Amino acid sequence: MHLLSECWRKYKFDENLQERIVIFCRKKETVQEMNAFLNGSSFITTMSTLYTGDLTEEERSTNMQAFSNEESETRIMVATKAFGMGMDYASIRLVIHLHSPETMLDYVQESGRAGRDGKKSEAVLLFDQSDLKSKFVSEEMKRMIQDDSACLRTPVSLEMDGEYSCCLILPKAEPCSRCSTLMPADNCQNKTVPAETQKDANPRSVGIECYEASRMTS
Repeated sequence: MHLLSECWRKYKFDENLQERIVIFCRKKETVQEMNAFLNGSSFITTMSTLYTGDLTEEERSTNMQAFSNEESETRIMVATKAFGMGMDYASIRLVIHLHSPETMLDYVQESGRAGRDGKKSEAVLLFDQSDLKSKFVSEEMKRMIQDDSACLRTPVSLEMDGEYSCCLILPKAEPCSRCSTLMPADNCQNKTVPAETQKDANPRSVGIECYEASRMTS
């Protein structure tokens, strides 16, 4: 995966041994396939483990301990949404979604695993056309991934806080992948926003991104 190897270099995972990556998949079969692929590859210097709802309690506990032990060589967790709740490991630097989560709440909970230590982190969602046709993906999620003109922070803010927000009025936040690619004159980072309309950004500096998988370099 080009994205994974690129982020591995960007965040210097070979030097920062306590940092972790989580890859979320909707199907347990995809989890198993991705875990096997990562453990059989040589493009990154780590091991991965997995977490799905059908593992035994002992298996889940063993895999969780391998992932959360700062001295462990297992630094990638491949998981279904069963892993999204109650995981507060501070130094998760990258969250990748392979396919869209089913609901906005799932997306918020899972992407929220990133950057709990306050350091710069990323949450990247990769989708394809099957997500837009899936009966398991909510209409809210379909609108979010399909409308590439809308700020990604808006539906997240509506889900978390019940109010409208976007990169434009969160000047301290990392611009989302859509806002950061606007024309320079309209770029959120370059706009002067009246103080009375600004909102404090989440203290976690998490960049959120969304791409159609077919457009990414494999």
